[in-house]
Amino acid sequence: MRCLSPHARYSINVFDAQEQIVTDARGYAHSRPVGLQVMANFENSGLLEHEIELALSSFSFSGLAEGVNPLSRIGVFDTEVFCMRYPENEREEIQAQVEQRLRELQQMHPAQFIIAETPTAPKPWDKYDEDSVEQILALQQATGVAPGIVLRYEQENRNRSEIIGAMNDLQSEDVSAPKEEIVVES
Repeated sequence: MRCLSPHARYSINVFDAQEQIVTDARGYAHSRPVGLQVMANFENSGLLEHEIELALSSFSFSGLAEGVNPLSRIGVFDTEVFCMRYPENEREEIQAQVEQRLRELQQMHPAQFIIAETPTAPKPWDKYDEDSVEQILALQQATGVAPGIVLRYEQENRNRSEIIGAMNDLQSEDVSAPKEEIVVES
């Protein structure tokens, strides 16, 4: 999940680490942080196309000096990138917790940040959902619809392995196919 803020360096405490009082060998009590502490630090970089439109329609940029691009003021926080710092076997669970908490915080602080949901893939053609696997594969070839478009829609909706496998194969063929060399005569 990605979140946007109208403040380029906005930060919000997602989770506080709990403190536990422990006694050392000498009998002194100390507090020790226990649990996950997460601070969402919004950075000024990496806006995606749909996020630009969302930011411009959601935030007010009044008071900016003339000539200042309002997009230079947008901060981005990406939960997937943030969770890369944790061990791989813990990432999915931590990411789910962080995203759930950000949804709660967004309700409490709507003017501070918004959640930028990834737009769903468009249907490759009108009757796609009614077509059989064989029809889809044939129509994709016949119409020349990019395999990536069919792949993304299929993964988000029906997730049929035959279509996903075929579109992955087509995409890898496109990458590995030798490119025609253009010769310019002088």
